Amino acid sequence: MTSALRSFVSLDAAELARIPAGTPPAGQKSNLVNPPSEGYLFLVVGSLVMGIMYISVAMSLHVKVKVQKRWAPEDWTRLISTIGATFYFITCILAVVKAKFGTHMWDLSVAHILSDPFIITSYFSNWVAYIVWPVVKTTFLLIYLDMFRRIRWQRYAIYLGLFVNWGFYIAVLIAMLYYISPAPGQSWQDAFVSTRYNHSLQVSIPIAVWSLILDLYILLLPMVPIWNLQMKLTKRLGVMAVLATGLIACVASSLSIYFKTLLNSHECDFSYYTLKVFIMAIVEMCVGITTSAMPSMALFFRHHRPLLARVIPQLSGPSPDSSRKYSATRCGSRLEAQNYDRWLMNELVPSSKDRYTCVVVGGDRVGDTRQNDPHAED
Repeated sequence: MTSALRSFVSLDAAELARIPAGTPPAGQKSNLVNPPSEGYLFLVVGSLVMGIMYISVAMSLHVKVKVQKRWAPEDWTRLISTIGATFYFITCILAVVKAKFGTHMWDLSVAHILSDPFIITSYFSNWVAYIVWPVVKTTFLLIYLDMFRRIRWQRYAIYLGLFVNWGFYIAVLIAMLYYISPAPGQSWQDAFVSTRYNHSLQVSIPIAVWSLILDLYILLLPMVPIWNLQMKLTKRLGVMAVLATGLIACVASSLSIYFKTLLNSHECDFSYYTLKVFIMAIVEMCVGITTSAMPSMALFFRHHRPLLARVIPQLSGPSPDSSRKYSATRCGSRLEAQNYDRWLMNELVPSSKDRYTCVVVGGDRVGDTRQNDPHAED
């Protein structure tokens, strides 16, 4: 579609403002004055998932600053990814409000499509996500590294994931910037209507497919060691279910492939079909960040249980101190407060039957203690 606009670049701006950028279906007329738009869908869905993300990250920050008074590497990557998701959200809002994404092409003028607000917001929305996603996925891999550092094969699998994650997204980012950035001496309009710009659409589906494969790898990575924990089946399934909330991000990634396929097949109406791609991207980012903050959220509710019990009587029960003492006694040693926000497995060692011992979930011990195997992996 961008290459088809090349013939209009030389026309007068007043003429371009009267020419629809697309051909309406039979029975419809272009509305260049007050065009209908579905951009509100992004504003509603994006605001909802961003709000949930901010609440979860705020709880995590509170736990780190006020309760634990200790930061881990994954806390920094979570904070960076939150800032990146905010920047992407603002970029997409500008794309909806200023560039009018979510509106059919036949309801937009050629002058609008070739305007700087439309081209520049399109430019940033095309590559910012490829900076945010690797940081979000790194957060999960760093959490797993702390959880499973005593399990050798799991460490190697995590290192592999980190290498592939950053190698893939760095390559994608370089390629995307090459395709859509103006060449030296080239204007924004010239770059936008160039043949090279069209390649960014052609590679979008392969990028989305490999991104989904990486999401599934990260989702399934902790399931085997958790399944081998010495605990009741219901508790094992509970721990796996918490981690499996990242499946929502995988669903959003899968839908992104579907909507990018629709976009490629409706390139002449890309201003309308790009909106769904924006929605899936922001949902995937926010769900991933929220899921990575869940361990800290568990400690937040445990730490503030007395206060919450005043508001919701059903939450009344053993005090946080008694719960910590109970968990510490069952595990056989005093548990440090800074460990309550994660599924601790750094004390786990495989036995001869490949079963693991003593895992703490939000301060509660969920595995049975047994004698360490002298042949366990370092």
